[in-house]
Amino acid sequence: MTNATATPPVLRLDRVSHTYSDQRRRTTVLRDIDHSFERGTFYTILGPSGSGKTTLLSLASGLDTPTSGTISFEGRDLKELGLGRYRNKHVATVFQQYNLLTYMTALQNVVCAMEITGVRPAQGSRRARALRLLDDIGLDTSMATRSVMRLSGGQQQRVAIARALACDVDILFADEPTGNLDEDTAQGIIDTFRDLAHEQNKCVVVVTHSQRLATQSDRVLTLRKGRLTEQVNRPMTAGGTRGFRGCRPPSGAGCEPVGYAGMSGRRPCVGSVARRSQPTNPASRTRPPAREPRTSPPAQPAGPDRTSAHPKGNIEAATRRMFGSRRRLWRS
Repeated sequence: MTNATATPPVLRLDRVSHTYSDQRRRTTVLRDIDHSFERGTFYTILGPSGSGKTTLLSLASGLDTPTSGTISFEGRDLKELGLGRYRNKHVATVFQQYNLLTYMTALQNVVCAMEITGVRPAQGSRRARALRLLDDIGLDTSMATRSVMRLSGGQQQRVAIARALACDVDILFADEPTGNLDEDTAQGIIDTFRDLAHEQNKCVVVVTHSQRLATQSDRVLTLRKGRLTEQVNRPMTAGGTRGFRGCRPPSGAGCEPVGYAGMSGRRPCVGSVARRSQPTNPASRTRPPAREPRTSPPAQPAGPDRTSAHPKGNIEAATRRMFGSRRRLWRS
């Protein structure tokens, strides 16, 4: 009987922490992140702004090194593999700020990425493959041959996505890839990411605030207060959408979040549901005893020094007494 060797995950984060430091203080952004990413899986990472999602992507893509912990690719530490080789041959990133070469056209940006990484299409030239990728995401030849500085923000984002797709890599990272896209184009990008994972056996990791994108991914991770946790995707419903179970209350009842916890509200928990589900029979209700009417205390006659024809007189008299006493105190 032979023991089968377990295949290591394509990406592994082992107790990864990251801290920023300046002259005044140290800020810990990530705390003991421990997670494995597999091939053929489409991941999304959710979390509030400033929670460290972009920092996590920078570490996982080899653009930065963690303060503590190790990051490995297929069982090899990135420091041993080499960050430059890792970035050049194994990962591609869609940046939130695009990071396009502004002195080039959209087509030249995509072709340049293939030349740097050494990608050679099985059929046709690099130019033909770049034009096909740009056309698939809604940029025709006239836009592809235009300088990226003459493209809108949404069009530049499409160029950045096409540039990442042109590189034949093992892991694709994307930071808010559908933020500036219309609904139809965003859905096309989501379908492309899913096809990369399921049909080409790639690992796709996307940071997003889009609930729609997250519901169509295979696994949903949440980054909050430096901790990375996984939520369980529910099966697809008849409408084609699905949500996440953020908690598991006892006996199948209780607080089930509607969508991602933190981005949408929660349904009422057990106590509130039970209170609202009680029968509302007027006869069964008991009225509380009537309260006794409040009586005002008898008015006390004011002294001769408190009476005045107008409230302003009281203020003026009090002011004269206060400042007069202060003058006597200062003179003494």
